[in-house]
Amino acid sequence: MTKKQERYLPDGKTILGADNRQGMAILLYLLEIAENNPEIGDFTVVFTTCEETTLGGSKNLQVPKWVEAGMVFDSSHLPGKFVYRAPGSKAFTLEILGRASHSGISPEAGINAIAITAAAISQLKQGRLDPDTTMNIGLIQGGSAVNVVPESVKLTGEVRSFKPDRLDEELERVLDTFGTEVFNTGATIRTETYEDFTPYELTSDHPAFKLIYRAIQDSGLEPKPEISFGGSDANSFNGLGIPSVNIGIGAQKPHANDEFVLIDDFIAAANIGLHLVRKK
Repeated sequence: MTKKQERYLPDGKTILGADNRQGMAILLYLLEIAENNPEIGDFTVVFTTCEETTLGGSKNLQVPKWVEAGMVFDSSHLPGKFVYRAPGSKAFTLEILGRASHSGISPEAGINAIAITAAAISQLKQGRLDPDTTMNIGLIQGGSAVNVVPESVKLTGEVRSFKPDRLDEELERVLDTFGTEVFNTGATIRTETYEDFTPYELTSDHPAFKLIYRAIQDSGLEPKPEISFGGSDANSFNGLGIPSVNIGIGAQKPHANDEFVLIDDFIAAANIGLHLVRKK
């Protein structure tokens, strides 16, 4: 029988919050180790906000000129793995404006925004569109009462891709499909689009790639470069001109009430950080 490894875990009623208290703890550990320690080189630590929602903190960071590479401790991969390639994302919010009417007395006078939305969505492929691209409509709100032809629907979705041109192609496909349905029914539409995060890819000969690769090796683990379909502060940093990777710290089942971290993984991730900042 395999011995159960020691772990940090919640009581099952709430999340542990290891995503990303664990990453923060590693950075605080490195700061503590670095104090008055001649074996540690110079490094800059940043704690960002809004990573889970808009990446607003990292996207709006004013980066010191001396920063040459970014190491983000925020991947749920196990220690030894790091994300060197991740997609970009463009989000969209659409509001379909029809016309309200009594659904029993005069349904013909109404323009059903829910029906328009359903017709458009039925024409759109969602999920994985190709190996590099996904699309998802995640939120829909509409209607006011059972006996009223729904006059408005608001929906929000996203397109993700490693290829910037595919982001634009699929976003245009969504807007064109909804635009056509709206035009054919006499309704109107309001659209809002914005870039959520930018794609990035570091080649194996890039200094930032080499830096994390060597630090993982020096910590006694096997480096394993990974591709991720998730976004992180690493996307923002790359977009700001700071070549960055997202490092596996081993927080398992993040955002769930049974989230946990193996203590051995916690120590291993911290050890990788130590080898990143230690003078060679």
